[in-house]
Amino acid sequence: MKLYAVLLALILGTTLSATVSPLSLEDVLPQLTPQERAELREKKELVYYTDGAPDFRFLPSIPLSVRVKAYFQGFSPNVGDEALFLLPYTPAQTSQATQRTESSATTLLPLYNRLRAVSTLSGIQYRSSKAKGMRVLFSDVYAVKDLKSKAKIPDPLVQIIPPEDSFPIHLVDANFGSEYYEASYLVRDNTIVFGLKNLTSLKYIFPVIGAQQFRTQLVIIPLDSELLVYGVAAVEAGDLVRSLIHLPSAFYKRIEALKNWFAAGF
Repeated sequence: MKLYAVLLALILGTTLSATVSPLSLEDVLPQLTPQERAELREKKELVYYTDGAPDFRFLPSIPLSVRVKAYFQGFSPNVGDEALFLLPYTPAQTSQATQRTESSATTLLPLYNRLRAVSTLSGIQYRSSKAKGMRVLFSDVYAVKDLKSKAKIPDPLVQIIPPEDSFPIHLVDANFGSEYYEASYLVRDNTIVFGLKNLTSLKYIFPVIGAQQFRTQLVIIPLDSELLVYGVAAVEAGDLVRSLIHLPSAFYKRIEALKNWFAAGF
């Protein structure tokens, strides 16, 4: 019986260590070539786009990858953007020794609540060719109770991370005006997936992108001493808006702006 207890303790100890051990870039991005991995390490960024639906060239190898791909089904995007970013990160809320004994849910909580603090999206900027500099992308951003009442509510921060959640938000887009989106969240192991999908048509004088035809996600994965952020965006747009806006560049800038907003929170 004592031998059995010792063996069980060893097995459980090994499992726990495997659960909380930090991941490496090679673990989560085995598909990158050595040249791509070196470029990501040097420039802290890789970008890729397609004339059509995303092909998830840079999607990390994670249990939630199937859910990420499923998010972009049900419509016919004609532009897809992908980007990888490496951000420096040292969790401030605990010491390294404490982190090793905490659950991933606990260590992810500040990152998760950063993504739920949607009101802080107000004022985020993007690089505008037309303005020849930085321009505010989103303003007047807030969570709403539901689309029927459109009642403004405080940022829905949490003490315990749910595995899946979503809620509608209002925002004023610099290009498309006042709109409503769905903010969605998935969490598994050490990964957070944050999504935005337009619930109302996007207008450029008149409607140019239908409801649910623009979608974007950020995948957040803590590594050894940094954060890996994978961004993907896709849009189904007609010829008119494609003639007015260079969509691959425009929607990459949105991924970049969301990444910068997230990074500014820690």
